[in-house]
Amino acid sequence: MGIRRIDSLVRGSPFIFAGTVERTAAATFAGVPVDDATAVVRVERVFRAPEVLGDLSDRSITVQLLQADMKEGTHAFFFASGWLYGDSIAVTEVGRSGATDPEELENQVENAELRNDERELLGRIAEASLVVVGRVGRIVPQKRRRAVESEHDPKWFVANLEIESVEKGRHAKTTPAPLAFPTSDDIQWYWRPRPQPGQEGIWILHREPVPGLPPGAFTALDPRDFQPLGQLEHVRRLIARAGSPS
Repeated sequence: MGIRRIDSLVRGSPFIFAGTVERTAAATFAGVPVDDATAVVRVERVFRAPEVLGDLSDRSITVQLLQADMKEGTHAFFFASGWLYGDSIAVTEVGRSGATDPEELENQVENAELRNDERELLGRIAEASLVVVGRVGRIVPQKRRRAVESEHDPKWFVANLEIESVEKGRHAKTTPAPLAFPTSDDIQWYWRPRPQPGQEGIWILHREPVPGLPPGAFTALDPRDFQPLGQLEHVRRLIARAGSPS
């Protein structure tokens, strides 16, 4: 399997597992539409799955195959997306690996994840208005502009980033960069990075048209927008790549 293909499969597959077909034209729970490409698969080894579903090893799940090309007893490495959840789990196959053993597939998946992570980080750097090395100084809440708040209100705070070096863009080192970040536990915001006083690192800062954002503030809303200081040379190489013509 080529690098582009494995990278694409890993990027688009919340489920990656090894399993053996137990039954065809069958499902593990009622309510699943069944045809000749529906199979019950016994999961033997999990390479990736949503944590909320627990350990899927040694469980039988439903797999909607890309085509009806598997017989009972067939072993395969599956890439799949979520489909239905109930008394059991049903997933939709998006691809299959040609790996010959689990260790080979595990290495392929790990390498693909590293390449995909770098691709995503490169994208964030290319889109950034400013990349700096800095330390979080004073943090203050943003004043509310309305009396009645939405349940989705991000509850902005602003951190002053004390800049040590500017790696991309223009900003005076003597002037802190205002970094707005949400503190709400709402599903839209709870997973966003929250700078802490004294935190040092590399900050990939953006100008984004987010409603209610404090005027003039930058954002770093993706977990990749903060990198540890040990990644500075790597980030510098990516900045050079982002600025190079394709």
